[in-house]
Amino acid sequence: MTTSHTPTAPSLPVLAGVVSREDPVAVARVAAQEAARRGCGLRFLQVVPPGTTPEERAEADELTFDAALRALHGRSRVSFTFETVAGDPASVLVDRSGAASLLVVGADVPHGGPAVARWCREHAACEVLTVGGEPIP
Repeated sequence: MTTSHTPTAPSLPVLAGVVSREDPVAVARVAAQEAARRGCGLRFLQVVPPGTTPEERAEADELTFDAALRALHGRSRVSFTFETVAGDPASVLVDRSGAASLLVVGADVPHGGPAVARWCREHAACEVLTVGGEPIP
């Protein structure tokens, strides 16, 4: 008897959308759990405002990298990548959602902050999971 295995296309990765104004640990943890559960890769996308100085960008990168290391601890089978982009967080995350199976973002802040999570839930090309805080209806 002969058996063969036809490789299937790899699953689209989980996208951890990290916005510079938030603590990335909760987003990273949930995204890592979902990537492990789904058996797919994980992509950390750090979005910083246009005009961010190199020092501010380095600080944001360091926070995201630290959060990723914590979230991936004990999950050696999850492949991951990092990317930092300057731009409007909602637009960047929605644009990149077409190449993801799930977008994980932090909850919107109740007073005065941009409604990134809401925009993503309304416009993303994939499922969106909001983490932390009290979501804004």
